[in-house]
Amino acid sequence: MTVARYERLTLDYRGPYLPIFCSRTEYLEDEQYVYEGFDFAVTKNHRYRVVPFYFVMPAFLLSRPWPPEREWLWHPAVKVTKAVVRDILRLETEYGGWRRNRRGHLQIPKLTGQSGKSTRIKPGEGWASLGFASSPPLTSYEQQELFT
Repeated sequence: MTVARYERLTLDYRGPYLPIFCSRTEYLEDEQYVYEGFDFAVTKNHRYRVVPFYFVMPAFLLSRPWPPEREWLWHPAVKVTKAVVRDILRLETEYGGWRRNRRGHLQIPKLTGQSGKSTRIKPGEGWASLGFASSPPLTSYEQQELFT
Protein backbone atom coordinates (compact mmCIF):
# COMPACT_ATOMS: atom_id res chain seq x y z
CA MET A 1 0.00 0.00 0.00
CA THR A 2 1.38 3.36 -1.02
CA VAL A 3 0.08 6.85 -0.41
CA ALA A 4 -0.74 7.22 -4.12
CA ARG A 5 -2.77 3.98 -4.10
CA TYR A 6 -4.55 5.09 -0.92
CA GLU A 7 -5.54 8.34 -2.61
CA ARG A 8 -6.85 6.46 -5.65
CA LEU A 9 -8.92 4.11 -3.46
CA THR A 10 -10.39 6.88 -1.31
CA LEU A 11 -11.13 9.33 -4.11
CA ASP A 12 -14.81 8.33 -4.15
CA TYR A 13 -15.11 6.98 -0.59
CA ARG A 14 -18.34 8.12 1.06
CA GLY A 15 -18.83 6.20 4.29
CA PRO A 16 -19.17 6.82 8.01
CA TYR A 17 -15.78 5.51 9.13
CA LEU A 18 -12.17 6.59 8.73
CA PRO A 19 -10.31 4.87 5.88
CA ILE A 20 -7.14 3.55 7.53
CA PHE A 21 -5.13 0.96 5.61
CA CYS A 22 -2.59 -1.39 7.12
CA SER A 23 0.05 -3.44 5.36
CA ARG A 24 3.04 -5.56 6.15
CA THR A 25 4.44 -6.01 2.64
CA GLU A 26 6.30 -3.60 0.43
CA TYR A 27 6.58 -3.86 -3.35
CA LEU A 28 10.13 -3.83 -4.68
CA GLU A 29 10.66 -1.77 -7.81
CA ASP A 30 12.91 -4.14 -9.72
CA GLU A 31 13.69 -3.66 -13.41
CA GLN A 32 15.07 -7.17 -13.77
CA TYR A 33 13.22 -9.36 -16.28
CA VAL A 34 12.50 -13.02 -15.69
CA TYR A 35 12.46 -15.57 -18.51
CA GLU A 36 9.90 -18.31 -17.84
CA GLY A 37 10.60 -20.74 -20.65
CA PHE A 38 8.79 -19.21 -23.64
CA ASP A 39 9.56 -16.14 -25.72
CA PHE A 40 6.24 -14.51 -24.82
CA ALA A 41 6.59 -15.25 -21.09
CA VAL A 42 9.19 -12.61 -20.26
CA THR A 43 7.93 -10.60 -17.31
CA LYS A 44 9.26 -8.20 -14.71
CA ASN A 45 10.53 -9.67 -11.50
CA HIS A 46 7.62 -8.88 -9.17
CA ARG A 47 8.69 -9.21 -5.58
CA TYR A 48 7.37 -8.20 -2.21
CA ARG A 49 9.25 -8.10 1.04
CA VAL A 50 7.90 -8.33 4.56
CA VAL A 51 8.45 -5.18 6.62
CA PRO A 52 7.16 -4.08 10.04
CA PHE A 53 3.50 -3.04 10.02
CA TYR A 54 2.82 0.42 8.62
CA PHE A 55 -0.40 2.35 8.16
CA VAL A 56 -1.63 4.83 5.57
CA MET A 57 -4.25 7.24 6.88
CA PRO A 58 -5.53 10.80 6.46
CA ALA A 59 -3.12 13.47 7.69
CA PHE A 60 -5.69 15.32 9.80
CA LEU A 61 -5.67 12.43 12.31
CA LEU A 62 -2.25 13.54 13.54
CA SER A 63 -3.54 16.92 14.75
CA ARG A 64 -5.81 17.56 17.71
CA PRO A 65 -8.66 18.39 18.05
CA TRP A 66 -10.24 16.76 15.04
CA PRO A 67 -12.63 18.87 12.94
CA PRO A 68 -16.34 17.94 12.75
CA GLU A 69 -17.14 14.74 10.83
CA ARG A 70 -18.31 16.51 7.66
CA GLU A 71 -15.02 18.43 7.39
CA TRP A 72 -12.71 15.41 7.51
CA LEU A 73 -10.40 15.25 4.47
CA TRP A 74 -9.05 11.91 3.25
CA HIS A 75 -6.31 13.68 1.24
CA PRO A 76 -3.48 14.36 1.90
CA ALA A 77 -2.52 11.01 3.36
CA VAL A 78 0.49 10.02 5.44
CA LYS A 79 2.36 6.79 6.02
CA VAL A 80 2.99 6.16 9.72
CA THR A 81 4.27 3.45 12.03
CA LYS A 82 2.18 1.26 14.30
CA ALA A 83 3.29 3.19 17.41
CA VAL A 84 1.71 6.41 16.08
CA VAL A 85 -1.53 4.60 15.19
CA ARG A 86 -1.63 2.94 18.60
CA ASP A 87 -1.47 6.34 20.31
CA ILE A 88 -4.19 7.77 18.04
CA LEU A 89 -6.49 4.81 18.66
CA ARG A 90 -5.89 4.96 22.42
CA LEU A 91 -6.76 8.67 22.51
CA GLU A 92 -9.86 8.02 20.42
CA THR A 93 -11.16 5.26 22.69
CA GLU A 94 -10.51 7.34 25.83
CA TYR A 95 -11.71 10.78 24.71
CA GLY A 96 -13.47 10.36 21.39
CA GLY A 97 -16.02 8.14 19.76
CA TRP A 98 -19.41 8.88 18.25
CA ARG A 99 -21.86 11.05 20.16
CA ARG A 100 -24.64 9.31 22.07
CA ASN A 101 -28.27 10.32 22.25
CA ARG A 102 -30.22 10.60 25.52
CA ARG A 103 -30.95 6.86 25.47
CA GLY A 104 -27.26 6.01 25.13
CA HIS A 105 -27.34 4.84 21.51
CA LEU A 106 -24.50 5.79 19.20
CA GLN A 107 -25.28 8.47 16.62
CA ILE A 108 -23.16 7.25 13.70
CA PRO A 109 -23.54 9.57 10.68
CA LYS A 110 -24.26 8.08 7.27
CA LEU A 111 -21.58 10.17 5.54
CA THR A 112 -18.37 11.69 6.82
CA GLY A 113 -15.56 13.57 5.18
CA GLN A 114 -14.61 14.05 1.57
CA SER A 115 -11.66 13.29 -0.66
CA GLY A 116 -10.39 16.85 -0.95
CA LYS A 117 -9.34 16.27 -4.57
CA SER A 118 -11.12 18.08 -7.35
CA THR A 119 -12.93 15.65 -9.65
CA ARG A 120 -14.36 18.31 -11.96
CA ILE A 121 -13.34 18.07 -15.59
CA LYS A 122 -12.08 21.31 -17.04
CA PRO A 123 -12.99 22.23 -20.62
CA GLY A 124 -10.75 20.40 -23.07
CA GLU A 125 -9.60 17.72 -20.59
CA GLY A 126 -12.25 15.04 -21.07
CA TRP A 127 -11.76 11.69 -22.75
CA ALA A 128 -13.31 12.94 -26.01
CA SER A 129 -10.55 15.53 -26.48
CA LEU A 130 -7.77 12.93 -26.62
CA GLY A 131 -8.37 11.92 -30.25
CA PHE A 132 -8.29 15.48 -31.55
CA ALA A 133 -5.26 16.56 -29.55
CA SER A 134 -3.05 13.75 -30.85
CA SER A 135 -3.76 14.20 -34.55
CA PRO A 136 -2.91 17.30 -36.61
CA PRO A 137 -5.87 19.35 -37.89
CA LEU A 138 -7.30 18.38 -41.28
CA THR A 139 -6.86 20.67 -44.24
CA SER A 140 -9.92 21.82 -46.18
CA TYR A 141 -9.05 19.41 -49.00
CA GLU A 142 -8.90 16.44 -46.58
CA GLN A 143 -12.19 17.49 -45.02
CA GLN A 144 -13.89 17.47 -48.44
CA GLU A 145 -12.50 14.00 -49.16
CA LEU A 146 -14.20 12.68 -46.02
CA PHE A 147 -17.62 13.44 -47.50
CA THR A 148 -16.98 11.91 -50.94
